[in-house]
Amino acid sequence: MEQLEYLLKEHNLKQIRGISWEESFTETYNKYAQFFLDKNHLEREISSPKQTRYQDKGILLIENENERFYDGELWKSDEVDYIGRLDYLFTVPLWDWWINPLFNREKNRGRDKSVLIVDNFEESKKNVKKILSDEGFEVSKEYDLKRPNPQEVFLFYDYLNELLPMNFAREINRLEGFIREANPHDINFILRGGYFLKEFFSSFKGECNILNPNRNDSKPNPEDIYLDDCIGSMRTFASLGFSREETFNFCCLNSTIPQRVYQNYFPNINFSLPKDLLNVYSCRLFEENPKIIGLDYFEEGLRFHNNPVRDKLLRKIKNFKKMQDLENKTYKFAEELIKYGEE
Repeated sequence: MEQLEYLLKEHNLKQIRGISWEESFTETYNKYAQFFLDKNHLEREISSPKQTRYQDKGILLIENENERFYDGELWKSDEVDYIGRLDYLFTVPLWDWWINPLFNREKNRGRDKSVLIVDNFEESKKNVKKILSDEGFEVSKEYDLKRPNPQEVFLFYDYLNELLPMNFAREINRLEGFIREANPHDINFILRGGYFLKEFFSSFKGECNILNPNRNDSKPNPEDIYLDDCIGSMRTFASLGFSREETFNFCCLNSTIPQRVYQNYFPNINFSLPKDLLNVYSCRLFEENPKIIGLDYFEEGLRFHNNPVRDKLLRKIKNFKKMQDLENKTYKFAEELIKYGEE
């Protein structure tokens, strides 16, 4: 099966494959970034008849007059499948073509709205809404998946509830293979996202260390592996004080641009990065979300979190990891998302 380097329409894939590498890594990285920022490359809006699936789930978009992320009692509820920051599901316009039709980025970005996926919606919605109201949160958008909905509602649900955790599981399997091959002495999980990733490596025989980039004064050990949720523009390396001349093993869940570009500019680093679906950022599931990550850190130290919502997400990803032929099933699901809104 042909691999999808980015999950984009074919005309955009041709354009991004033609990007030339510039003299510096920063220039090349910015070339890729500018492509996705250019509104001329935006996918067309999805327009389709309403559909019904008869799933007893609900999507709630909630907000608070103080523009704060939801941190109330529903984190302890078995009725809630997921709580996330809408703001961190957005990155750049073209990247977000599956989110934008339902939650327009220009109207919603920067408002710190929270997205909830609610189970057994028909029975639980009254109680969930009462709790939200008592805590000072307003439901600004509500979608009952048992009722007829525009296609963009199911596009968003499938992306958030299926493709992101499925791709997460696929990339964890890749990381496990890289770690087996490298046979490191230690794995250093880089905060914050690294703490959530640590949940998937309990069987590792060596030491599993938590590395705070704000408090690191050690040089990289070439016998260790450094594991993070995302590489992006390599700011993590700068915050750790690592230089491009040093030799070490680095792997991460998500990557903004192809591994071959990073490898070209940083030949001393042994990378394991995603080889495709580069704009399917599974780390969005826990981005700036301490109660999903499982911890937050402050000047006085770390604060740990555990809750049923976090547990549900961990179970879902671990179940996907066990799926037979996960690689091809992920591709197939991604290709189905591309077809949304097509005649």
